[in-house]
Amino acid sequence: MRWVQKWFDFYIDASVHVALAVGALVYLTFMKYGISFNQAVGCSVFYGTIVSYNFVKYATIARKYFYMPNSYLRGVQLFSLVCLILFGYYFVQINTSGKILLLVASLLTCLYALPLLPGKRNFRSLRSCKTIIVALCWAILTVLLPLVNANLELTGSVWVLFLQRILLVLALMIPFEIRDVKYDDPRLDTLPQRYGVKGTKYIGYSILILFFVLTVFRGVDFEWYMNGLVVSAVGLAILKSEVRQTKYYCSFWVESIPILWVMSIFILDMFQLLKR
Repeated sequence: MRWVQKWFDFYIDASVHVALAVGALVYLTFMKYGISFNQAVGCSVFYGTIVSYNFVKYATIARKYFYMPNSYLRGVQLFSLVCLILFGYYFVQINTSGKILLLVASLLTCLYALPLLPGKRNFRSLRSCKTIIVALCWAILTVLLPLVNANLELTGSVWVLFLQRILLVLALMIPFEIRDVKYDDPRLDTLPQRYGVKGTKYIGYSILILFFVLTVFRGVDFEWYMNGLVVSAVGLAILKSEVRQTKYYCSFWVESIPILWVMSIFILDMFQLLKR
């Protein structure tokens, strides 16, 4: 069974799982607005997420951002290259406004990993920027991109959803922030460094409360129920977070929450169809 473990580790390390989580949120936006799933949008976000996350995770390890030090990471690099080609294939199928949003997210990703100027620090190393950049990119890709590509108007309700998505991602990142406190540069001024683990958890709970309160402004009864379940799941993930975590707690279980969210909606829809 060692080969199963190796493939599962590659699935996590090559950012396929987190890409599925981002893709699930894209699909959720399509469902919320009754839009038919657009393959170009879904696939460009999926493959783009893999490339972006692997670039951020491994670029500083690679010699001059290209040469990986061992065969395993070179496998991840080759996989990322294939995903980059597939991303390009789907990127050209998206409308102009959608392309601009993807380029903005890509630029933020590059600035997140690469120094602005030679010898300078990148966005990731700037105080308190780490989580905000990630949440903003997720919200752009999972809310604005599907709607802009469908030529829908960005109404007030859309911007409420955009804010909710930022809040959700910020809350989902709390377990990662707690896990990484022992590795992060003290200059990053992350939440656990500033407020401690307990204080960071309370901040996470507050973010989730605000996320749920904003559901009122969207005025959809079904969202009360589903968002309540999501808040409970993320809240439990934050509650159980510790500095010393199991290997897959964040990288698999926490990142599974958006995937399980969409799966839950599918199951409920199936029950509704069976009742008819």
